[in-house]
Amino acid sequence: MQYVNRIINKIQKKEAKVCIIGLGYVGLTIAIEIAEDGFITFGVDIAENKIKLLNEGISYIHGISEQTIKQLIKNGTFSVSTSYDLVKEADIIIIAVNTPLNEYKIPNFKYLEIAVEEMLKYDLKGKLIILESTVYPGATEEIIGERLIKQGYKIGEDVFVAYSPERIDPGSSKKFKQIPKIVAGLTETCANVAEEFYKKIIKAPVYRASSTKAAEMTKLLENLFRLVNISLIYQIAILCEKANINVWEVIDLAKTKPFGFMAFYPGPGAGGSCIPKDPQILLWWAKKHSYLLEFIETAAKVNDEMPYFIYNKILEILNKNGIAAKNSRILIIGVSYKKNTNDIRDSAALKVIKLLLDLDIKISYHDPYVPSLKIDNYQARSIELNSENIKNHDLVAIFTDHDNINYELIFNEAKLILDTRNVYKNKASPKIYTLGKGKNF
Repeated sequence: MQYVNRIINKIQKKEAKVCIIGLGYVGLTIAIEIAEDGFITFGVDIAENKIKLLNEGISYIHGISEQTIKQLIKNGTFSVSTSYDLVKEADIIIIAVNTPLNEYKIPNFKYLEIAVEEMLKYDLKGKLIILESTVYPGATEEIIGERLIKQGYKIGEDVFVAYSPERIDPGSSKKFKQIPKIVAGLTETCANVAEEFYKKIIKAPVYRASSTKAAEMTKLLENLFRLVNISLIYQIAILCEKANINVWEVIDLAKTKPFGFMAFYPGPGAGGSCIPKDPQILLWWAKKHSYLLEFIETAAKVNDEMPYFIYNKILEILNKNGIAAKNSRILIIGVSYKKNTNDIRDSAALKVIKLLLDLDIKISYHDPYVPSLKIDNYQARSIELNSENIKNHDLVAIFTDHDNINYELIFNEAKLILDTRNVYKNKASPKIYTLGKGKNF
C-alpha cells in the first residue's frame, strides 16, 4: 500500500509531477491545462520541430496561447524534450500519441508501442500510467499491461495503469477540464488512483467505467455515432438536392421535435483525427472477432465519397456557366477540417484541391488559421481576402465556415459561389450554389 498512499498523497497536495508523451492536439492541450492547474508538467515528443517551437514559446495549435506557454516555461511549471529521461522525474505518465491508419486503413499502434518500450527503460514503480490515445478494446491491457507484467511489475500494487479516452474538441471554447471525463483501471486500485488525479483537475463530472475495455469502446462509439449520423445526412442532402427540397429546412423542422432527434448537418466530408479513423479501428477489431460491421463500413464509404461529390459539383457549376475546367481559377475558403481551428488532418478541402489540381485548375485559398499549405507538389500560402482577389477567380468554394471570414465581401464580389456550409442561408442569388437545396441544377 506504500505506493498507493504515496501517489495519492502527492496528487492531493499537487506535488505529483506529470509527464505527457505526445504533444499533438490532445497532448499539448492536456499538458498546458495540467501545468496551469499547478502540477509540474513535462512534455515528450520525438518531433524536434515541436520541441524547438515550444521552447521558443511558439504555439503550433490554435487556441493555445503563446503567452501562456512562455509563462509556464519561464516559471518552471512546464518543460519539454525529445528525451524520455523526463519519465524518471514523473509520478504520472499520460500517453497521448497518435494511432493512425496505414494506406490500407488498418490501425497502426507503433507510436504507442514505441512509447511503452521507451518508458520501460526506466523504473516505473509507484507511477500512474494513463493512456488517452484512441485504441481498440483491450489495448491498454495488451500493449501496456502485459509488457509491464513481463518486466516483473505488479499492476495495482507497485505500478498503476488506467485508460481515459480523450475528449478534446478543436476549435471549441470548452477547455479540457470542463469536459466530463471517463476513467477506468486495470485493477480497482488503478482506477481509484486515476480517478483521484482527474478529480483534482477536471471541473466537470468524472465517471468510472467498469473496465478499460468498456472505456476504450466508449471512445469508439462516441465517434462512430457521429460518423453514422453525418453520413446519413450526406445521403439525405444529396437526395433532397435531386428532389429540389431544401435539406437545411428539413433539418431545422426535424429538430423542433423535443425527443428522438439530434441535428447533424451536411458538409464536404467529415475530417479530423477521430471520425475518419476511429470507426476503422473498430472495424479492424471486429473482424478479428469474426464479426463484420457492414453498417459502419457503409457509413465510412459515404464519408469517403463526399469529397468526390463536391468535386463533381464544382465541375458541374463551371460547365453550367460555360467555364472550361482547365486553367479556370477557384478560390477555396477554409482548408481546416473544422471551423475556428488550424487542424487540417483528413480535411475534405485538401482532398478536393488535389482532385482539382489534376485537371490543371488554378487553386488559391484563404484560411486565417492555416497560413501555408502543402499537398504533394502543390505549395501555397493563404491569400488576402479582398475585392481584387475574389474577383480574380471564377468560383469561390466555401469549405470551412470560420467565424472570422468576411462572407458579405465574398457575396458582393464573387462571380460564383459554392456554399457547402449554408453560410448564405438567408440570401437568394442565382450565383450561389448550395449543398442539399437543389435550386441551381
